[in-house]
Amino acid sequence: MEIIGVACPEERVVQIDLPMPKLSSSTPPKRSVLKQLMPDSPTQRIFKVLVDLEQGCKRVTQFNGVIPTGRGPMHHHPYEAAIYILEGEGQVVTLERKAKFSSGSSIYLPRGASHYLENEGTAGIRMLGVFHPAEPPANRYEE
Repeated sequence: MEIIGVACPEERVVQIDLPMPKLSSSTPPKRSVLKQLMPDSPTQRIFKVLVDLEQGCKRVTQFNGVIPTGRGPMHHHPYEAAIYILEGEGQVVTLERKAKFSSGSSIYLPRGASHYLENEGTAGIRMLGVFHPAEPPANRYEE
């Protein structure tokens, strides 16, 4: 088993606002809280929101998503993002530089950083992401 942790916002001390539930060994795991698919037009990326404001998560939105072959337009978000690449490879492009990524890579995008992610392969890139503050994955501003 591999456990992946992401902290957003980037803080040295993490404070948990709510008590963690006490689960017995017979409690089945929840795969997701919200099973809503959100198409991110015009790029046709699909995001499955796992936890967000609707479930009372005031600080972050957690999602998984798929990036099809190709790229979206240069844009920026009103939130900071931490992304973990589960499968696939491509590149992240900002105004300052380009960087290749593949399975197991982590990408951090500060609030307002202009960027796009490009899938250079033939299969979709699968990713897990966290936004802070909590916002829908499709909230963005075009350049």
